[in-house]
Amino acid sequence: MEPLQRQSEKTIVVKDLPVPAISGPATPCFNSSGNVYTTDAGMPSYTWSVPTGGTITSSTTGNMIIVTWNTAGPQTVSVNYTNTNNCTAATAKVYDVTVYPDLTAGISPGNSSICYNTSPGTFTATGGGGTGSYTYQWYNTISGIISGVTDPTYSPGNITSTTGYYCAITSGSCGTVNTPTTT
Repeated sequence: MEPLQRQSEKTIVVKDLPVPAISGPATPCFNSSGNVYTTDAGMPSYTWSVPTGGTITSSTTGNMIIVTWNTAGPQTVSVNYTNTNNCTAATAKVYDVTVYPDLTAGISPGNSSICYNTSPGTFTATGGGGTGSYTYQWYNTISGIISGVTDPTYSPGNITSTTGYYCAITSGSCGTVNTPTTT
């Protein structure tokens, strides 16, 4: 009987695949720029993607990108990378983003002509888009801010000279829109 021969052994080390993470604004505003998205630092190779709705405006080779969002609604940012073990994640990390719509505003009844020492009635400012939550600040174009009037409606009372009014409507981080009316 022939003796058994021992074969040499080889140990194979299995390295874990990376699991990329993304952080950044999940609810940016329409046409907002400077939206920074980051992932894990120190990897040799990164692949970023914004399939639709936005434009990468800075760095697609490092662990950070800057995006300008130019389409409202649901969007995504994705990243994949090769780690220091030369392993790449099986699938890219997809980060869901909801872009708030463009901030709009209007005033009714709008422009009007009135007689001397007569009231133009009540102006009503209406916001649209943005975050859906609005703050209001009424201004007189001649004297500046109208103290304390932060409601969506404003009644200036009787007017004795041509003047103008506008309401600055702000929607969180989506900015401010000025809505003019002339009386």
